[in-house]
Amino acid sequence: MNSPVIEDLALAELSEQPADAAAELRLPRDLDLIRHVQVALSARLGSTEISIEKLYSLRAGDVLALREQVSELVTLFVENRAVARGLLVAVDDCLGIEITEILPT
Repeated sequence: MNSPVIEDLALAELSEQPADAAAELRLPRDLDLIRHVQVALSARLGSTEISIEKLYSLRAGDVLALREQVSELVTLFVENRAVARGLLVAVDDCLGIEITEILPT
């Protein structure tokens, strides 16, 4: 049975790199291989809990209050994984999100 090989990480090497280089370490070295890949990006505005009775009694025009405040950040998800947060903004006649924070991967 093979035992796993454990190597020491030289932290000094990482600390000598510029801050933006650390972000580059998370990106694949050859983006051309995956540049064309499409991913599902979704935004979660908020959440609430309601009873099954209320769920089945919902009609067009009903308003559900969410737990979040209007000024709270919207969370962006890629494949159900939180990747960023931002503020809801108007873009012409559509909604958009101004990215304020990239979440650690």
